[in-house]
Amino acid sequence: MNQQITKDEKQLFDVVISQDQEIRALYEDYIQIRDRDKTEQLDFHTLRDAGRNYSQASFALTELKNIADEDLAAGTSVIFTRFTDTRMIFLIAIAVSLVIGTVILVVVNRDVTKKIRRITKFGDALMQGDLSAHPINIKGTDEFSKLSSILNNVQTTFKGMIERLSIVSTHLNEESTQLDEGARTLQA
Repeated sequence: MNQQITKDEKQLFDVVISQDQEIRALYEDYIQIRDRDKTEQLDFHTLRDAGRNYSQASFALTELKNIADEDLAAGTSVIFTRFTDTRMIFLIAIAVSLVIGTVILVVVNRDVTKKIRRITKFGDALMQGDLSAHPINIKGTDEFSKLSSILNNVQTTFKGMIERLSIVSTHLNEESTQLDEGARTLQA
């Protein structure tokens, strides 16, 4: 019977050690990916916005040139009026694009920050050994929902391992008590 308990204990300890290493590796990977993604996203969005603005400006200038070439014969007042109108439309389009882009960026940034804070708070609680923390509930298919699901599973696994270790410990204490009583009986 002692050999079966030893095997169970070994299996439990192996699971605990392997889970601990996986969690640390996942957390380190997450930190690296998060830092790299922040830089890449900022660079990507900046380049994309610059490209869009360049394309819009290029398109607007081409259209303006074509309008000016066609209307040159009709008189400078018509050309000036169209140029002013095009310029105004172009400025309004840039202003609207900046406002919409800023609003989208703020909304997305708030959502990402909120998810990161929730995951970090839960991870810190797990690191401190607090398995009573409420599980994270982030819905979706993105990396944040996957990470929250993994951390919830880790919490459940740790709780189960602690319960099994408690049962094994209780069983060992009972066996030890019986052995002590048997030894006292033999000595008497």
